Amino acid sequence: MRVSLDNKVANSLSSMLANGSYAYTPRIWPADGVSKPAADTLPRVHSLDADKLVAPGQSCSVTVFVVAPTGLKDSEHWYYSGFLEFTLQWDGEQTSSAYVVPYGGYNGNYSAQDVLSPPSEGLPAFVDIESGNPIEDLSTLVIGTNETVALVYGLAIPSRRVDITYVDSASGKTVGNPPDGNIQYSERSCPQCSIPFHSIVLSKFASVAGNRSEPSEVPAGKYHIHLKALRPFGDIDNDDDYQTWDSEDFIIS
Repeated sequence: MRVSLDNKVANSLSSMLANGSYAYTPRIWPADGVSKPAADTLPRVHSLDADKLVAPGQSCSVTVFVVAPTGLKDSEHWYYSGFLEFTLQWDGEQTSSAYVVPYGGYNGNYSAQDVLSPPSEGLPAFVDIESGNPIEDLSTLVIGTNETVALVYGLAIPSRRVDITYVDSASGKTVGNPPDGNIQYSERSCPQCSIPFHSIVLSKFASVAGNRSEPSEVPAGKYHIHLKALRPFGDIDNDDDYQTWDSEDFIIS
């Protein structure tokens, strides 16, 4: 059987959040759907051994190099994809069959992307649950028995783990997670998404950080929120693999 890589179609290059906003308008080249490879617009595919003869009962491997597009800013979150079409033809047969393999890539360091929504979007924020208004001055915020305050945050990309903890501002020690403050497999959010944002209600109770034990009352004092979201492919046990955010101080009575 002859195995050959006849068609190398790189047909998609798109940018989400290219301008740092929530205007989701993917840019795709070529617009007419016809592949027109060029170094500055599309990925390129190369293979040094894309034409092979395979004996009956044997297998073979084909090495393919996909070269990322050039001239693109890593900060613009460019994704690219395409298809590798192999032709399979048995000895003595006039007809052949096609075997298509899709591929995809990201221009830049995918694991170094920020997970949290950009600060320009106004998140994370403390919000008064009754009015829906953000609380601008946390120095006057007192969290007590009544659950009237929520922490609202956004995720630009999904995260394997989001961890929200109360930190004693005087000692710097973590005292625990507010209820629902340890989230596994959290989805992306955006104003146009099915999940416009994420939120948890803040109270004077917390569980031991990292588990779902029964909440206990947090001692009165001055605290702040420490929020961390795991970056793509990050190690859940490595703090360096998280993007973090710390709030200003507030009071728990």
